[in-house]
Amino acid sequence: MTPHNEANPGDYAETVLMPGDPLRAAYIAQNFFENPKQVNGIRNCLGFTGHYKGHRISTQASGMGQPSLGIYATELFDIYGVKQIIRIGTCGSFQPEISIGDLIVPMSASSDSHLGINGCHISPCCSHELLNKFMLAASNYPYRIHAGSFFASDNFYNIQPDWWHIYRDANILGVDMETYYLYLLAMIRKRHALTVNIVADNFNNEEKMSTQSRVELSRQSVQIVLDALFPV
Repeated sequence: MTPHNEANPGDYAETVLMPGDPLRAAYIAQNFFENPKQVNGIRNCLGFTGHYKGHRISTQASGMGQPSLGIYATELFDIYGVKQIIRIGTCGSFQPEISIGDLIVPMSASSDSHLGINGCHISPCCSHELLNKFMLAASNYPYRIHAGSFFASDNFYNIQPDWWHIYRDANILGVDMETYYLYLLAMIRKRHALTVNIVADNFNNEEKMSTQSRVELSRQSVQIVLDALFPV
């Protein structure tokens, strides 16, 4: 047990799906897992373990932002023996051709965060193995998938209205608040990580995804990830 997690050693599977929202973690467990068991409830940051097609798998909410994700990902990797974490999230798009409802899969991520290695900012990469598996599984679905460079910010409300233009002009695909640190934590531990983000808004216009659409598309994201992890 830790101050943030009441699970016992062995309660988590080696593969963890990590949404930010605790209710989404519960949704994943209840709608995809066989015989899910809640293993963590501290601060209502819910975690569950069950089976999918006979394979043991877990889901654990990360909360919002990189510092919160860092707590849960670090403990999963270092204390609970997790080998790979796949973030199931949402993001904003910097590029006008990337539409609401598309999926962005970051290959690498930069950040404005102070989290790093000895004050140095690097751009950690995703797991190439997980990326290949996901892209192969996604080819069976009618969704537009964008893979490339990504950005993760510690600042949701930026007082500079045009702050994102420099990233748009550098052809960075979009932004969330978690991917950079997840990739960094996994990379330095030689573990596997991947983010699959639904585009919920585009900075080039005022279009935003409805709450119901987020739930429906999140379900599809999870299904593609499960198909990638456990192909028939």
